[in-house]
Amino acid sequence: MSNTDSTFCAADQQAYLGEIHELLLKAQQRIGYFNNIDHDILCEWVRKYNECQNQINESKNMNQDTQQIQHISQTLQNLISTIEIIETEGMLLVGNFKPWMSGVGMIKFPYGYTIYGKIEFGILNGQGIIEIDQKNTRLIGTFCKNKLEGNGTIIVKNQYQINGMFEKGKIVSGQIQIKYLKGSEIQVQAQLNINGDNIRLDDREQLRKNISLSNLEFKKPDNIQYKASEFLLGQNRQSSFTLYQNEQLQREYRDGKLFYGFGQIQEPNNIQLIGKFENSALFGFGRLIDINNNLLLEGEFSNSIMIHGKKYHLKSNILQEEGQFNIRIQLSGKGKRYFDNADFTEEEGIFENGQLNGEGIRYYKINEQQNQIKEMGHFNHGILIKGTKFYQNGKIMEKGEFNEQGLINEGERRHSNGYINEYGIFLDGKLHSQDDKSGRANENGTIIEVGYFKNGQLDGEGERRYPSGKKKEIGKFSEGQLNGTGKRYYDNEENTLEEEGIFECGRLHSQTTLAKQYYQDRSLRSCGLFQNGLLKSIDGALYFNEYEMKGVFENGQVNGTMKIINSKTKKEHIENHLQSNETFLRAAHKAGVYLGSQFNTEAQQSDKRI
Repeated sequence: MSNTDSTFCAADQQAYLGEIHELLLKAQQRIGYFNNIDHDILCEWVRKYNECQNQINESKNMNQDTQQIQHISQTLQNLISTIEIIETEGMLLVGNFKPWMSGVGMIKFPYGYTIYGKIEFGILNGQGIIEIDQKNTRLIGTFCKNKLEGNGTIIVKNQYQINGMFEKGKIVSGQIQIKYLKGSEIQVQAQLNINGDNIRLDDREQLRKNISLSNLEFKKPDNIQYKASEFLLGQNRQSSFTLYQNEQLQREYRDGKLFYGFGQIQEPNNIQLIGKFENSALFGFGRLIDINNNLLLEGEFSNSIMIHGKKYHLKSNILQEEGQFNIRIQLSGKGKRYFDNADFTEEEGIFENGQLNGEGIRYYKINEQQNQIKEMGHFNHGILIKGTKFYQNGKIMEKGEFNEQGLINEGERRHSNGYINEYGIFLDGKLHSQDDKSGRANENGTIIEVGYFKNGQLDGEGERRYPSGKKKEIGKFSEGQLNGTGKRYYDNEENTLEEEGIFECGRLHSQTTLAKQYYQDRSLRSCGLFQNGLLKSIDGALYFNEYEMKGVFENGQVNGTMKIINSKTKKEHIENHLQSNETFLRAAHKAGVYLGSQFNTEAQQSDKRI
């Protein structure tokens, strides 16, 4: 083989090596978040990156080895495509995430803590790490809903490491091990006794002054509160005159009305403008007050119209709005609107004609001491069209794009406890996914419906589950009910099959294809053609206990020739013209074939197995 067949040309080598170093930088940007993080998948990512870097550093003739270059390039590309970096709503996500913050990696939250490991909808479950910035603390171990369970480790201020047992995120009484991480290599075995909120170490009294253990909670900082200043200004009415000072015009009145200078002008409805006037129009900073000196407007005026400033509630001097205003004194531009006590913001952002129109935030008023974000994102004429809606407890309610009816396109809806409620494609606030599967979960986070939806109901291929997560119905749906080929299951421990066949409006309706029904122990209950959930067949079969009935059924009842077989006695009986299960069973009983005392087919099992 010639040299040209086994190596790159010089130009190609340089280009490819440049690409390798560019890939290395991109991979390093991602891997840097996971150094010193003890998690199997995250460690594997770091190992692959270090392996590539070592091969580049150690191989002096790497540019002569085509196969090695290609291997390194492919490994780095795989790492880059696997590990995404996403910044959204103040959060930083690094890792392999599906939609809705689920996957493996890291999430750094804006209110002071970071989680590493296997994450489900923003919650750490399984092996992982939580770092709390404010307390300079790291928690290591196995987590259940962000809380340490079983053996775990707390590292405090990078100085002390405490190993102990945890329940629901709280360290419990028992043996613990304490290590000093800086300076001397001291390890202490101690007995931890917890009495209420007081924690005592029986061994090494001096540790009490240096180590403080506490059960940790994550809280979002309170919203900033704004309180407006208030002014009361009044001046006596002036006579007609012109005032100069140092030969400069200071104030001019014409016919009892201020024409130029600082002062006030009474407008219709007994309201007064206060400030600097030119040609009897207010320009610059000014105020508008009513007859009782209640402040109505305060800010920058142009031609007696406020263009930027503050608007107060009538007759209360309480700040109502502040920002940029239009000619009709409606917020237009950047501004804020307050609740009626002015201590808490009701809306803030970009306004047009008094409505949020652009990036903005809308708040709940929880009580007299607290407000909470209600909606945040991009608004159009007062309606949130892209962003996030929240519950009053601060948990996310909905996230995505919106119209007046609700969510549209790809989005998610959550329960008030933070667990996912619905995810996928929406139309007018309802799940409506014709091309991609969507899902619905209960308040415990268990998926209860998944598939294709129309107007909020399963429509097409889908699956419905019991609250326990076990299968309930699988198949084709229409308007939320099985409609086509499908299966229905019992809610028992084994999750056994109840019936299968063609359905219509949620009931077996197999008029050309055999359908089957089963008892909970998997024994066969009935077989044949069905209509509206009942046997309707000229050769149907019904099984109960040791009996087998075969023949003509209508609406689940005998309606013509019918044979009954006793599998224990091997006896048979045939009738040709009876039209109910009861009359047929009485005839079979008289013939000595049916030995039961109840003349119906109710049973818990049959001897028929498939």
